[in-house]
Amino acid sequence: MTPHTNAKEFFLQKLSEGIGTIAAAFYPKTAIIRTSDFRSNEYRNMPGGLKYEAVEENQMIGFRGASRYYDESYKEAFEWECEALKRVRDDMGMTNIKIILPFVRTPDEGKKVIEITQFLVENGIDSISLNPDSLYKMYKCGKFYRECFIKFY
Repeated sequence: MTPHTNAKEFFLQKLSEGIGTIAAAFYPKTAIIRTSDFRSNEYRNMPGGLKYEAVEENQMIGFRGASRYYDESYKEAFEWECEALKRVRDDMGMTNIKIILPFVRTPDEGKKVIEITQFLVENGIDSISLNPDSLYKMYKCGKFYRECFIKFY
C-alpha cells in the first residue's frame, strides 16, 4: 500500500466516490446531496480537530453550514467539496444530483455562498437550493429566496 502524497486529490477521490455511490444507487431518480454541515464540536472530535476548532458555547447556532463556506479559514475546503460534486456529475455521469446548501441564515450569506458555487451551475449542476436555518425563514422564504437567487433566476 502506498501513502497518499496529495491531500487534495485524496479528499476529492474519497468524497466523489462516496457521493457517486449514493447518486448511482438512485439513478436516474434525483439524489439530493446536502453539503457539509458539521458543528464545531463535531469537527473538534475528528482526528486533528482540536488543533483547528474553537470551543463554542452553543454549537447549534455557531460556526456551521453556509457561514463556514465563505470564511477564509474554511473556504478552500468547501471549494474542494464543490469540485468533488462536479466530478460526480462530469466524470461519473451522475446527472441526477441536486445540491442543498444548509444552514443559510441571511440573504447576504446566501449570496456569498452562491458566488462560490457559481462554477457548478456554469458547468451543468442545474439545481442548487438553500436550506434556511429556522422556521421563521421558511415562513419568510419567498423574500429570502428571491434575494438570494437573483443571479440564477
